[in-house]
Amino acid sequence: MITDEKAYEKIRAYIGTKYNFVGVRILKNTEDVEGKGKKPNKKMRFCQIVREAADGNSFTFDVDDLDCPVAMVTLGFEEPVFGEDVQPRITPAETKVVEVAPVQEMKNPDVVLAIINPKQLMDISVRLEDGIEAKFKGDMAVCGEATAWVKMNKKPNITPLCGGSRKYADYKDSELIFGAPPETYEKLAEKIPGKLVSGFKKFLGR
Repeated sequence: MITDEKAYEKIRAYIGTKYNFVGVRILKNTEDVEGKGKKPNKKMRFCQIVREAADGNSFTFDVDDLDCPVAMVTLGFEEPVFGEDVQPRITPAETKVVEVAPVQEMKNPDVVLAIINPKQLMDISVRLEDGIEAKFKGDMAVCGEATAWVKMNKKPNITPLCGGSRKYADYKDSELIFGAPPETYEKLAEKIPGKLVSGFKKFLGR
């Protein structure tokens, strides 16, 4: 797994984004919480939490903090009701708490999310040996397609987002979300010239 922040900086410089990559940890035990993320001060949708983490905020939340019944199921807090299966979702439904934070502030994320545009997706895909085989419907997007599907299948995925995320979390029409295990980002970083890091620090004004 990536342990060096410079690896993520290389990727961000290569695709040209100021958004933080967002780490997500799905935990079965509250004792495993490692970060210092705050509880939301009001109920929020998971897509909103991810959006705020991309801007630098960190969160640690449980099912009572969510304002989206779909995310409660896809993230593994609850089983589907009335015998109707919901996919993609984390199974079995044993989630107790979720941590979401800029990836440089998180150890051992299960999934890393990136808010990108189609050009940036192209730049990522062309550097991955096997490209990206996407599976999406445009429904249950951030919680399901970008997070739960990636965690369960341990493969990257892309989602064009969904109506709820665009309505409630202020994603732009031009934005997508790329979700992948940390190992995918590690492979991607290895394909990118190291000299991009110094240029990225200038890009960020460091």
